[in-house]
Formats: sequence, structure tokens, C-alpha cells
Amino acid sequence: MENLNSHIANILLVDDRPENLLLLEATLADLGQNLVKANSGAEALRQVLKQNFCVILLDVQMPILDGYETAALIRERSRYTPIIFVTAVGNSDADAFRGYTAGAVDYVLKPIVPEILRAKVRVFIELFRLRAQSQEQAEQLEASNAELARKAAELQALNRELETFSHSVSHDLRAPLRSIQGFAQALEEDCAAQLDAQGRDYLRRVRAAAQRMSELIEDLLELARVTRTEMSRAPVDLSALCADVAAGLRAAQPEREVEFKIMPGLRAQGDVRLLRIVMENLLGNAWKYTSKQERTHIEFGAIVGPEQVAELSQVLNSEIGSTESGLEQTSSIYFVRDNGVGFDPALGHKLFITFQRLHSRDEFPGTGIGLATVARIVQRHGGRVGAQGTPGKGATFYFTLG
Repeated sequence: MENLNSHIANILLVDDRPENLLLLEATLADLGQNLVKANSGAEALRQVLKQNFCVILLDVQMPILDGYETAALIRERSRYTPIIFVTAVGNSDADAFRGYTAGAVDYVLKPIVPEILRAKVRVFIELFRLRAQSQEQAEQLEASNAELARKAAELQALNRELETFSHSVSHDLRAPLRSIQGFAQALEEDCAAQLDAQGRDYLRRVRAAAQRMSELIEDLLELARVTRTEMSRAPVDLSALCADVAAGLRAAQPEREVEFKIMPGLRAQGDVRLLRIVMENLLGNAWKYTSKQERTHIEFGAIVGPEQVAELSQVLNSEIGSTESGLEQTSSIYFVRDNGVGFDPALGHKLFITFQRLHSRDEFPGTGIGLATVARIVQRHGGRVGAQGTPGKGATFYFTLG
């Protein structure tokens, strides 16, 4: 048996003569569809009211309601169901015009040629299958969209709760931490002479731990702020912003020999306050991890042009877990490059994750939040982040802005 589709179509066979219905049924049985028989126009109308059909084979010459009248009534109930007239008459132009006016889409003349009838009916079965598949896909898509919207709403609510929790905890930790720092300082100033070397070492460790905790809280608050603050987009001179941050780093440690190379005229659309935080973190990161170099080189620039941008698409994707690069609309990829300690490329996926560090705190201080903050700001701008590095040969951090 030839089953064209897992969707079973209903086909209505209408003829007042039982032998004609049997012939139609035998001719179409191999198509594997649901064949419904009606022996009058009135019975055909009752069937149309009960269920939908992919095609109706309708005899013209029937008593009481002939095929033309039946077709016209069917059209009132089912406007788009295809009707094929099966008739021994109707060969004239007038009959054809009357049939098409009544709603027929085709004619099959008696005596029936089985192959021709099956071919015509098979077309409407295929159309039914395609409509059914399209409807299923539309329903699945609607269900998927509804589920995605629900999960997105849940994720937004969860993120708000986490941000509120982080902000609240960070604030609540400040007060007892200040007390620890204050009493530790008072103890060191007032009672240092009464402590032996081991006691003074313990006290030094308490103050150092409290200072690290204070830095961690400040970084958590900064991360919460960049997530919650309203963005105000405007033209931003990234080159000037970078130069200003670099001047601040030089002023903080004038004894260091650092060569900054800043590409002039780099501009973008974004929130100037948030983009300053990006530059402070990226340049500060380069400044920190080049601290053991005799001569430091830090560069800020941009890679432009579709070919160069395309070459780096995988670098940006790999760091953010996305297969959709979105780089076809990107005209520039900005970068900060240094000649510092670099990193193992196999561990690069950890760089933009909160609290993930590739070097020990004793070797390079920090909380492991700076690059996560960069990623959060860049993503809020519709951009992407990524990095390349080699141990002992420096690192390059990339970002785009949507």
C-alpha cells in the first residue's frame, strides 16, 4: 500500500450509485488515506459539517441535489476544500463554466482512468501533507517561543535577585569589615610593643586579609553597578579615554618604564562611564601583568576590515560560548596588547568568568572580577570579548561594541 504521508487525509467520495462509489474506493485504496463515502448531496453536506477533507470527488448527475448545487452549498461551509467533478457529461464550455463557478477545481470524465484519477488526487494529498506539516511547525515554533519567553523571564528575575543579593551582602559586609580593620590598626599602633614577632605577623596577616576582603567587596559592588546602571549611548573617543587612563597609571607608579602605543582617532557609540571602566580594567590588567618586565609595552588599537575581522571571529566566539558571531555588522575589533606574562591558551576560557584567576594572588594581586566586569559591559553594548596569549610572551584582549 502506498502511504504518502504519516498524516492521514480525509477524501470524500460522492455518488448516488453504489457501484460507482466502490469503483472510486478501489481506485484510491492504494493511496492509504481515509476514504469517506456519501450517496447523495445531502449526505455529502452532513459529512462536510462533521470533518475536513483534503479533496472531494463529486458526481454531477444526482437526484434532488445535483453536483453543481451540492458544490455551491459545500462552498458556503468549506470555502477552500478542492472539489473535483466526476461526470459522464459536462464536456461543453457551458458545463465547464457552470462547474468552475460552483467551485470545482478540476474535472474527471467517466469512464475513469485510474492512473489519471490517482495522480490528480495525489496532488491534493501532498498539499494536505505540506499544510499539516506547516501547521505543526508553526505550533511547535509558537510553543518554543512561549517556553523561551518564560525561561527568559525567569532568568531575568533570577538575575535581579542575584544582583540585589550581591549588592545587599556587599553593603552588609562593609560595616563589620571596617570594625576589623579599625581594631586591627588600633592594636598595631597601640599594642605593637607588647607583641612578639609571631604576634605582629598574625596581626599583619589579619590586616592583609581584611584589605583583600575590602577590595573584593568593592569589585563586587562595581560589577553590580555596571549590571544595574542605566546606559546612555553617545559618541565616545576611545583613544582619548585610553590616554587618560594610561596617564593615571603612570602617575600612580612613575618609577616604571612603560611605553604606551595608542592608535589615534578610535571612536565608538557607547556609555562613556562604562567604557571608561572597560579601559581601566583592560589597561590595569596589562599594567599589572607586565610589572616584572624591565621595559613594558602596552598597545591599544583596532583591527578593521572584513577579512581581518573574520580571522578573529573564532577567538571572540570561543570566549563567550556562542556559535553566532554577529561580526558581519562589526567594522572594528578593539584590542589591548601587552608583553607581560601571558597565559596558557588552554585556560583562556576562564579569563572572563568571575573569581577565575590564572596566576596566584601572591604573584599578582587581584580579585578575579575585573575581566568579568569587562565582559558584562561589552555584552551590554551588544559586543563580544576574547583573548589570545602565550606564556611569557604577553596577551591580547579583544572586544567589539554593537
